[in-house]
Amino acid sequence: MNSRLSQIVSGLKYQRSKLGIWPTGIERLQSLDTEHGRLWCKREDLSGKLYGGNKVRKLEWLLPNAAQLSRSILTMGATGSNHLVATCKYAPQFGLKVHAVVSPQPVTPHVVRNAEIMEASEATLWRCDGEFAVPFTISRAWLSIKRKTGESPVWIRAGGSNPIGSLGWVEAALEIAEQVKEGLMPEPSCIVVPLGSGGTVAGLLVGLQLSGLQSKVYGVRVVSRFLVNRRSTLSLARATLRLIDRDKKLDPSRLIVDHDFYGEGYGVESPAGLAAIESAAECGLKLEPTYTGKALAAGLYAMKTGAISGDILYIDTVSSVEV
Repeated sequence: MNSRLSQIVSGLKYQRSKLGIWPTGIERLQSLDTEHGRLWCKREDLSGKLYGGNKVRKLEWLLPNAAQLSRSILTMGATGSNHLVATCKYAPQFGLKVHAVVSPQPVTPHVVRNAEIMEASEATLWRCDGEFAVPFTISRAWLSIKRKTGESPVWIRAGGSNPIGSLGWVEAALEIAEQVKEGLMPEPSCIVVPLGSGGTVAGLLVGLQLSGLQSKVYGVRVVSRFLVNRRSTLSLARATLRLIDRDKKLDPSRLIVDHDFYGEGYGVESPAGLAAIESAAECGLKLEPTYTGKALAAGLYAMKTGAISGDILYIDTVSSVEV
């Protein structure tokens, strides 16, 4: 843990338990460079032994604090949710029983594999027919858990994206700053990352501001704009910053949101995303079509057109750990 992060953590009332393998590496993806910029990748896909991806950093904060309040957690996600899989893998270390509300999404091999992992876990899955049934299913699950256990479960938002979970990505930004200082890559002009539930982007915004780096965050929206957008992401970032420093103001100019690669819907494969997945495979990366493929496609297009330039850091947020 770097000194800046140690200062932040020591001043917080929340616990943190190490689950991942830090720092995650940074690699040059030279074959994907354009005339406007050079592309680098932060290998968050290798962030944990049980399961990797961007959720591990959030769970390092969410799970130990949930365990102080209850023996159960209630969370939600789609059929192929990386958040749900990571939670199923790591929550038992804290004696937590996982209850997950699961909504449908388009079927891909990645979705099928994640669904199989959840089915094989000890989690209780509460399935619903669609997004409009989610609130009712959450209420039904909550009441059932309360009745059977005598205590309320701790609610964790989809993607682990609340201010406490976002602290993990404050940490990631400070880690990137240390890696820049060590000479592993030049200071990135932009950090390209999927904008899903918002916690990763929100934490990066806060951490970059605290780190002293001038990098912007290029969030590629991969969910409905009704659920997550620029306003909601900045609101989450401000709430996260208040946990660290109630008097500090967030700089919203660091956030760029790209809406153009969402495609026909959440989890729906897009031609650009599939092409980006193929390009990434040639660099040794295993992406998927819901989040990481669309994010890389947007980043590559922005680099090609000159919308972003210089040294660009792409964060691979999906697990490539064999499970």
